[in-house]
Amino acid sequence: MYYYEDKVENLLKTKGYPDLKDIDKFFEQINENTCLKFTKSPTKFDKKKEKIGIFFIITGGNDHVKLSNDESKVTYIGLREETYSDIFKIRFYVGLALGLIPEIQRIDRDRELQVHDNDINDAFKLFYRKSNYYYKFLKDTDYDFASATHFPTYFGSKGLNSTYIPLQCQYKGMLKSNKHFVYSDLRKINSIYCKCLKRNSCKHGGYHHKKDCGKCTCPAMFIGDNCEKLIETKDKGCNEGQTTLTAKDYIQEVTIENIKEDCYISIKAENSNKVVQIFVEDAKIFNIKGSPMNPRGEIKYRKDK
Repeated sequence: MYYYEDKVENLLKTKGYPDLKDIDKFFEQINENTCLKFTKSPTKFDKKKEKIGIFFIITGGNDHVKLSNDESKVTYIGLREETYSDIFKIRFYVGLALGLIPEIQRIDRDRELQVHDNDINDAFKLFYRKSNYYYKFLKDTDYDFASATHFPTYFGSKGLNSTYIPLQCQYKGMLKSNKHFVYSDLRKINSIYCKCLKRNSCKHGGYHHKKDCGKCTCPAMFIGDNCEKLIETKDKGCNEGQTTLTAKDYIQEVTIENIKEDCYISIKAENSNKVVQIFVEDAKIFNIKGSPMNPRGEIKYRKDK
């Protein structure tokens, strides 16, 4: 169950603030992709009938999450009015309420970004503190700049300076590319709360289905009980339909143009001990008139798809 304080509901009806439906969407995603089941309370929060869940309130102090340690208690998400105007910050605190850690606390974060300690407000430094522990739910996952718990570069800044910079500037575009939970978030939440006795046999970063441990929940581009099949793309603009490629020791060309559906291409090295190099020589990505798709190009690699 999750609840909104009356003040929160009224605030989110104000111009310049996200709609309640944007927050509801977080819980819909969790219901669809994990074993957790959240329902929006049809009644006001009643302390006498309190049970485990999440309660959104407005605070006059610092933004915070007060985690429940009892099945008869709610987890409180207390945010200032100005924080509620930023859907990315709300998403971040919902992630914390569900047991995730800030992505920037990962023990492997120094390979991906540089933190500017001098530009971080003292009250926010705990969010930037690198962990000394490798959490089990992070197993086989790579650092994800698009994660719900990866806050933007202005989070907790003393002024206008960035509190961190990605070592690869191309990742900046991922920081606010999606206002909802991404696949890696849902996989981590599932790992924390949803247990299967059998070993995870899902391929390509998949995880056990919420109702059937014999099936897998797969990344967007894979299907099959074990996420073993790449989604077939019939659009001729997707490299003339050649979507499963083997990289050789010479240059090969891949062309994607004028596509009207998602185009997925798998590239593997002929020698599994070697690395595939991909060079993007030209990229112009835009929407064809009337197409509902969100135009983007992604190159996914390593363990986590």
